[in-house]
Amino acid sequence: VESSVNFSVYVRINFLAKLNIVCEYMNIIFLQCKERMRPVKAALKQLDRPEKGLSEREQLEHTRQCLIKIGDHITECLKEYTNPEQIKQWRKNLWIFVSKFTEFDARKLHKLYKHAIK
Repeated sequence: VESSVNFSVYVRINFLAKLNIVCEYMNIIFLQCKERMRPVKAALKQLDRPEKGLSEREQLEHTRQCLIKIGDHITECLKEYTNPEQIKQWRKNLWIFVSKFTEFDARKLHKLYKHAIK
């Protein structure tokens, strides 16, 4: 019985150690995204909070302009990579970061951006 308890404790400790590494990695990615997106910080803050008193149409246009500014910045950030896998991963990371500022998920935001620039 004691050896199974020791094994169980070992498994739990090993799991927690790996979980801690994953959390640290995610925090590093978040901080890198935060730094990369600093030039469009104002647009991120305004993305979900258009000015009061705007008509619905004006609010949509405001959101569209914020999204274009943010998406264009992400596109610029991705130019430093040549590896398609890195480009894909950083595009995903950056849009996930943007999604923290609105109720839309990263995939939806990226789709809205692509539609806005057409």
